[in-house]
Amino acid sequence: MNTKNRYLKFGITFLLFSMLSIAFSIVSYSGSKKKESIKLKVAAYNVLYSKLATAKEFGEKLKPYNFDIVCFSEAPGGNWTAEVGKAMGLDHVIVGRYSTAGHEDKLKTIASRT
Repeated sequence: MNTKNRYLKFGITFLLFSMLSIAFSIVSYSGSKKKESIKLKVAAYNVLYSKLATAKEFGEKLKPYNFDIVCFSEAPGGNWTAEVGKAMGLDHVIVGRYSTAGHEDKLKTIASRT
């Protein structure tokens, strides 16, 4: 067996052993601690400049999913994300400063419950 194949075989064996060790560590750790898990519902949505509906309509359509955080791409600036968030019950909003794909009227924004 040449040196290259030997290193490859060693690397794969080491990787598999490491993955198994991590998996067993996670299982044993999660079994030893009794903590309540935190559930967080997150969504990412490409708005496509919101020509298909108003901000309030977007929010009303997404509200039944009860998201904690929604990240929007290609969202219009101004108060569009705040209006969507209000309709969804998400009071915290961040509007990015940089456009998506070089379009000045399409931004990355976030609406959040906390």
